[in-house]
Amino acid sequence: MQLGAPLAGDAVVAVTKFLASLPIIRCAQVSVEDAPDGEVLVLHLERQLVVRDIAFDGIFPVFERDALKALRIRAGDAFDPGQLEAEAERVAQLMEQSGFEGSTCSGAAVDDEGEISVTYTCRRGDLSRVGAITITGATAIPAAEIESELRPWLFFTTNRLKERVEALKTRYHELGYVRVRIKAVPGAVDDDGHVPLTVTIDEGKQLVVEIVGAENLSIGDLAEVLPFAREGGYGTFLVEEGAEAIRDLYEASGFPHVEVAKERIEGAERVTVRYAIREGDAEPLAAVCIDDPEALPPQRESEPDVCRTIVRRPPPTAAASADAASAEAAADAPFPLTPQDALRSGRARWLVLAPRWQSTVLEEDRGALVDYYQSVGYADVVVAAPRMEEIADGVVAVFAVDRGPEYRITDVAIEGSRVDVAEVVEANLSLKPNSVYRDGDVEGVATALEKELQSLGYLGARVTGDTELVAPPATKDAAAAARGRARVHFRVDPGPLYRVTDVVLLGSSHTQKNVVRRAFALEPGALLTPAALADTQKNVRALEVFDAIQVAPIGLDAVGAQGAATEPIDVPVKVQVRERPRTELDLGFGYDTDRGASGKFTYRELNLFDRAKKLPLSGVYGERDKGASAVLSDPRLFGSSVKGAVSSAYADSDLEAFDEESFKVGGTLSRELPWHLTSAIELAYEFSDISNVVADDPDAPEAGVTHELVLTPSLAYDTRNDLLYPTAGSFASVAVGLSSRAFLSDDNFVRYDVQGRRYQTLFDGVVGVVSGRFTDVDLYGSTSTVPTPELLFTGGTSTVRGFAEDRIGPLDANGKPLGGGSRIVANFELRFPLVWLLEGAVFCDAGQVARQLSGVSFDDFQIGAGGGLRLRSPVGPLRIDLGYAVVPGDASEQLRIHFSFGYPF
Repeated sequence: MQLGAPLAGDAVVAVTKFLASLPIIRCAQVSVEDAPDGEVLVLHLERQLVVRDIAFDGIFPVFERDALKALRIRAGDAFDPGQLEAEAERVAQLMEQSGFEGSTCSGAAVDDEGEISVTYTCRRGDLSRVGAITITGATAIPAAEIESELRPWLFFTTNRLKERVEALKTRYHELGYVRVRIKAVPGAVDDDGHVPLTVTIDEGKQLVVEIVGAENLSIGDLAEVLPFAREGGYGTFLVEEGAEAIRDLYEASGFPHVEVAKERIEGAERVTVRYAIREGDAEPLAAVCIDDPEALPPQRESEPDVCRTIVRRPPPTAAASADAASAEAAADAPFPLTPQDALRSGRARWLVLAPRWQSTVLEEDRGALVDYYQSVGYADVVVAAPRMEEIADGVVAVFAVDRGPEYRITDVAIEGSRVDVAEVVEANLSLKPNSVYRDGDVEGVATALEKELQSLGYLGARVTGDTELVAPPATKDAAAAARGRARVHFRVDPGPLYRVTDVVLLGSSHTQKNVVRRAFALEPGALLTPAALADTQKNVRALEVFDAIQVAPIGLDAVGAQGAATEPIDVPVKVQVRERPRTELDLGFGYDTDRGASGKFTYRELNLFDRAKKLPLSGVYGERDKGASAVLSDPRLFGSSVKGAVSSAYADSDLEAFDEESFKVGGTLSRELPWHLTSAIELAYEFSDISNVVADDPDAPEAGVTHELVLTPSLAYDTRNDLLYPTAGSFASVAVGLSSRAFLSDDNFVRYDVQGRRYQTLFDGVVGVVSGRFTDVDLYGSTSTVPTPELLFTGGTSTVRGFAEDRIGPLDANGKPLGGGSRIVANFELRFPLVWLLEGAVFCDAGQVARQLSGVSFDDFQIGAGGGLRLRSPVGPLRIDLGYAVVPGDASEQLRIHFSFGYPF
């Protein structure tokens, strides 16, 4: 819209929709008023309220992270006062699910010039246990057992009560009370923190199912298909449904002649259902054939086999007694025929060999045959249900096939394609005259044309296709009678061509606009395509300073309503973002039974100089470890998709075998790849000073100073759902480090490091974790011993529990670790919730260190097993483990306590 242009009604509507789509506008009203100089467009705008921050009062800090996840309104979102009460209720429900029954929460908002600060004030309920349980109506199960079933050993929550009631229902179903109704109503919490329960049980009549005559199938398998427990009843229709289910199971197992008689007897307290089964003979299925007077169409190289679910195979026996005609036919056939091919047509072809007749599988085969014939041009094919022909070796299933005519495409018509897109449609039209018509090709081509047009800027492109099948006329020409015509018709509506007029950036209050704009794949004047929108979304997310990103055209429907236009239509694009916190500070105190006490700090600048660069600074000062590190990273180095980082680190560690003081500086380039992969390459220089070697052995580590320049390419795969408390997903990585004396290093070696972890939620919060790691230092050239800084150790809190730190592998005469060049560690841990923030674990660890890879032996693996407790915190679990070390042939078997912070893997 320009000055001097007439104010049309559709233009006013377009302006209104455009303003309403902007997140910063809460309400927009557009009107036209008369003025001395002409008509004036008047905008009445009301600014949108935006949530600046969210705080919690009266809630444990460890719950804040989960509470933020439960909220639907986050910092940076538009504020809706009407949702405040519902949001507070979600937080209260979260606290109740954690055991604080009766928790309440209220929200309050403070307006500071359009920016809203929301505070949720919570009152925790009391952790309560189940008190007295009053049970009425129970006769089949003793009241004491029901009370034990309903009383959880954890604190009371409504969710746990529902789970216990469902478990009790399952137990009743197993006893035959399929209509049982259980109602458990909790009372008010008393002064002692106990919740009384009133339980009312309506058991209904007991169902007794008797099955006689089952010899080849187990009673348990038959009982699983009966519908009574699933439907919660035992009426006449369910009895009949059960009989049908038994028949289907027998037929699917190869008993086509099964008969099932049923009887239902209802008494005052019991309903008896009897099924009498006459199994009949299990018919071996000798073959599955196609009763087709002609051979199947020849296979083309670009086509799949006949069917994916039907695999053609030769028959089990040769055509020993075939007459001359059958033998001649067999010689010409693609597959051998048997004497039984005289069945009806004498041209049956073998497809599948199966041990028994299974009706369900044969039905799938019939559908697969239909799909195949249609895929090669026989659109009118009819495949009847197989008829069963008995032969000496069993039963042959013969499919009667009426292929009908083969359809070929005679012409392809295109309607509605404008001149500017006609060439595009023609170039991407894969259907050609005289090609075989395949069902589904037309729809696939229409979809491909739509995507091609959209990639050129026609975002509203629509392509529909239909086919007219013309059966062949009656004629004496056999070839003509076997071929029909397929006329394909495409209707193309490309819609208007869209062009980017401007890109509006909203929500970036701190990050410099030019930094964000460099990530845009959209430029003013360029065509608007789905690929450009997706690339912009991906590139902006890669800046890692926003936790919500939306990229969308503004008012596309309004301008698209103008219809087809010969000139491109200019539309603006909105990039709406929500910034993350700019800084983070973590302070903590830790204790490890192997490493002693330590104090830690980490300061993270997440948006350095407002240019999306990261600068984490961290340090540790402890009894045996001291160090500091700094990393400066750019998530989009020079505006590319590559992430760059330079790092430096100082460490002073007192290890079991020696003391090490080191300084490391390096640079890393990394890039995210598809399928959750990340590739990286690091070049690092490391200075190490080794002193206080405690081992007394010819193979003991060597004291002194080393300089290494190591080039390390790596590849990582990560699908974990959470970094602190993962419950699902996997992590795997492989890295190869190369050091050479030809490039400023003191030693020649190649370091291989492969590791993997898998997290899986098994049931009810129980998480299983499997972890494994292999590391090997391979020497070459003039280097004959593993450099001391590269020595590998294992055993202790985070590797193999039950053993002292680094005490697995080569030891000197005094039991001091010597280290090695190869290491293998494997772990399994089962984690499960206990109460409140406490969870338990059982584990089994195994590991081995050898001087070189050839010395690794499974007989020398050391195993530790045990259990432990974890206390959840906002920055990770506080962990205590009790491990039992199994040392083959050694009398030093012992229990060892490991106390540490964070999961071991």
